[in-house]
Amino acid sequence: MIAPLAARGLRHARRFPRPFWALTGADSVAALGAGIFVPYFALYLTTERGASGAQAGGLLALAGVMGIVGAPLGGFAADHFGRRRTLLTGIALSAGFFTSFGVVDSLGLLTALIPLFAIGSDLMGPAISAAIADMIEPELRAEAYGLRRQVQQLAFALGPPLGALIVLGLSLRWLFVFAGIGSLIFFAVVWRELPETKPAHVEGTPRPRFRDALHDRTLLLLALGSGIGVAVYCQFDSVLGVFLHRDRGYALATWGLLFAINPMLIGLFQYVVARWAARRRARTMLASGAVLEGAALFVLWFTSVWPVLVAAIAVLTLGEMLINPVASAFAARIAPVTLRGTYEGVVDTAFAVAWPPSVLVGLSLVGAGHGEVLLAGALPLALVGALCFARLPDP
Repeated sequence: MIAPLAARGLRHARRFPRPFWALTGADSVAALGAGIFVPYFALYLTTERGASGAQAGGLLALAGVMGIVGAPLGGFAADHFGRRRTLLTGIALSAGFFTSFGVVDSLGLLTALIPLFAIGSDLMGPAISAAIADMIEPELRAEAYGLRRQVQQLAFALGPPLGALIVLGLSLRWLFVFAGIGSLIFFAVVWRELPETKPAHVEGTPRPRFRDALHDRTLLLLALGSGIGVAVYCQFDSVLGVFLHRDRGYALATWGLLFAINPMLIGLFQYVVARWAARRRARTMLASGAVLEGAALFVLWFTSVWPVLVAAIAVLTLGEMLINPVASAFAARIAPVTLRGTYEGVVDTAFAVAWPPSVLVGLSLVGAGHGEVLLAGALPLALVGALCFARLPDP
């Protein structure tokens, strides 16, 4: 039984080139490093560096907002300077951040470092997505993006317990050492194994321009639908736990266990879902994903007993697993060869633009005692996103 499964797995793996596997494996090491420090970042700021809760929250918000700069910059750089060079630059900025953050004591200097880290991280996304599109034939791209995401999630999920061991055995500062080691491994593998995949410029053809992407109505519909999907999803990620604790009486520890369902399902099933979705119309899969996310939150307006809550989280996660890889694959399919990085950067920018105001609105509603409005509005908002996706042409 095991031998046929292993043989089948090898056959699937051989459909993807070695540089893809090197990139995916190295990216997972960096994801493990992120999982080590992300859950303890605010704790480090408030305990080791003496930041107030408001200051720590402001620094975390600053990191998120910088995606509005980093994502389009990453797409532009990937198309003009190359995927490999852009990726190495982003990794180097991240490694420099981890090295500096563990030794700098001044809160002012830490504040100056955070934008560099955020921009470095956001440079990588469009470059990686464009490189995968360059290496993988169109019919396998959704699978490739799904596979990369699944490996990422599995690696990231190992980070928090490993970080807890590091904190217990050493100190919070050592979290940045291990995260930095992950970035250095990522850098070394990309340097050694990833060739430049950017298509060569044909003499006499116009150079890629960012504004050309912004004139593509199909890309803008995709970005708008993706941004709305993020606005719905972030209510689960950042707001729902607060609502359930304040208004529905759930213990924080209980929410922590329930939240873990999301990365566990992604880590187990993202590739299978992406492979299934790749055989179907992209616009149908994207619209279905948006509706599933909105419906999952909408049903909690009526009841949040734990069986319903578990089912809602599973349904929302399925919607997320449909949208993410299919959106990346669709952007790569509609992009001119010279603008693949830019198109991926526009989609990533939609994510970055939608997240901060959505979290702010959600937490404000919960804080004012109107969390039910948030849940009631999830499905109508998701339907708007689904309508954007439904209007996409077949590429």
